[in-house]
Amino acid sequence: MKKRIPDISAVFESPLFFIAPLCFFIAVCLFFPLGTLLVQSATEKITGAFPVTENYRSLVTHFMFPRAFMNTVLIAAISLALQGSLGLALALFLHHTRVAPRFLFALLLVPLGVPTIVNGAVMRYIFDLHGFLNEALLRLGVIAQPVDWLDGSLVSLGVLVAADLWKVLPFVVLILVAGRKTIDRQLYEAAAIDGASAWQQFRYITMPCIKPFLVLALILRGIDVFRLFELPLALFGSSFPILSTYAYFEFSRYNNPYRAAAASWILIVSIGVFVIAYFWYDRVRRREGGAA
Repeated sequence: MKKRIPDISAVFESPLFFIAPLCFFIAVCLFFPLGTLLVQSATEKITGAFPVTENYRSLVTHFMFPRAFMNTVLIAAISLALQGSLGLALALFLHHTRVAPRFLFALLLVPLGVPTIVNGAVMRYIFDLHGFLNEALLRLGVIAQPVDWLDGSLVSLGVLVAADLWKVLPFVVLILVAGRKTIDRQLYEAAAIDGASAWQQFRYITMPCIKPFLVLALILRGIDVFRLFELPLALFGSSFPILSTYAYFEFSRYNNPYRAAAASWILIVSIGVFVIAYFWYDRVRRREGGAA
């Protein structure tokens, strides 16, 4: 009697078969490292006791952590404000300009193709003590002696914001240009017939219609700005700490993986706030779309 071969075709047709590799990848490459990091952050480094809050308490009282945290928050706030305002202005300009719009748009996207570490090296050549900016200002007579833009002071915050802005602004512009193109032209024609000024058209048509794209861009950039690492590392090393570089130097230079794990989890929670905001906003938009 012949043995009956079991039919396994149903296994390959199941949706679980297709998502299993993704689930395995997420579990191994995301949840396992995060879980290990969380356990390490709650482990006492000498006795190995678990769970404890000693690492988080020593982190908060460490002289460098408040500065790193405030630098990160300030960079996020200033960067998002500039990216939103400048991105909107450039998007509207590119939409309305008739002077080589495709060439200008392609030129604007060039920074997206530049690796972050290369961006950091270029910016260091510009803002170094003997860099291009100081040389230009000295020759113009604006300054009497070179300015140390990378000394880790408040000036360095502006340098980091400018360097990051040059790199990521095209991403915001790209989203906003796409959003502007979704607005029906007839809305502006009807408003012009009714006597609406250019400012009124911008306030009551452009901004409400482009607002979902602007919020989406800023939330995505908010997630990304907390992930800054290569750029401040290339520009300042440890002289201007933010959360990511602070955790890195605690681990690599000072051999304190427990405090580094605690700092990393604070950074993860900060990123998680923007992730939750993204899903919340997406849910609100879907509800409003369904109601409409």
